[in-house]
Amino acid sequence: MSQLITNGTYNIFSVRPAATLYLTFTSDASGTNLTTWQENNAADQQWIIEGTDNRYQVQNVMYKNYISWTQDVAFVYADTNPFLWYVRNINGIFSPTDSMNSGWNVDDGYNDNNNPVIIYGDDPTTGIGSPWSLATISLPSSSSSASSTLTSTSTSTASTSPPSNTSSGGLAESDKITLGTAIGFGVPSIIIGIIGIKMWPNFKGWWKKKRPETYQLL
Repeated sequence: MSQLITNGTYNIFSVRPAATLYLTFTSDASGTNLTTWQENNAADQQWIIEGTDNRYQVQNVMYKNYISWTQDVAFVYADTNPFLWYVRNINGIFSPTDSMNSGWNVDDGYNDNNNPVIIYGDDPTTGIGSPWSLATISLPSSSSSASSTLTSTSTSTASTSPPSNTSSGGLAESDKITLGTAIGFGVPSIIIGIIGIKMWPNFKGWWKKKRPETYQLL
């Protein structure tokens, strides 16, 4: 079975009633009611969600307690032991049972702060109750590492400029090309010059023999 929620840290907020209310623990004491408050950007509204096969434990970042419940009480509360919640992807229902006929609900649907969360009957078809949404805060470091590695690889592949060797005392590519051109033209010129010097006496004698005397200025 595919996993509905990626393990990570999230804000969990109510999309019904009309006001946006965030799940909050206000104490580290076991038995503290789970409540809803306006967003405060603090760790008491951040939740580490981990699980598989659509059953998840939900732990508060600030107080380290888990969202828990027992059948003999209506209210959802904090506990040191994990509780596995079933999750339905339609409207984001968190339920204590796989039948999904009940789930987290804002008590009486109030929009004020400090409202307790209870287990209330949900209609699996219409989603009656309080559906919940997740806002990602962070995902496991392995996901971040993979992302940064891909970015790095992409950037490296896109680069087309060869590295310069000047920093290590060598020649840059442009210097090598210029030097090669100079050698290409310079070496033949030197060879021709040496041959010319050696052949000059013979050439001068030949010139005197072949050239008419009338062209010489006396």
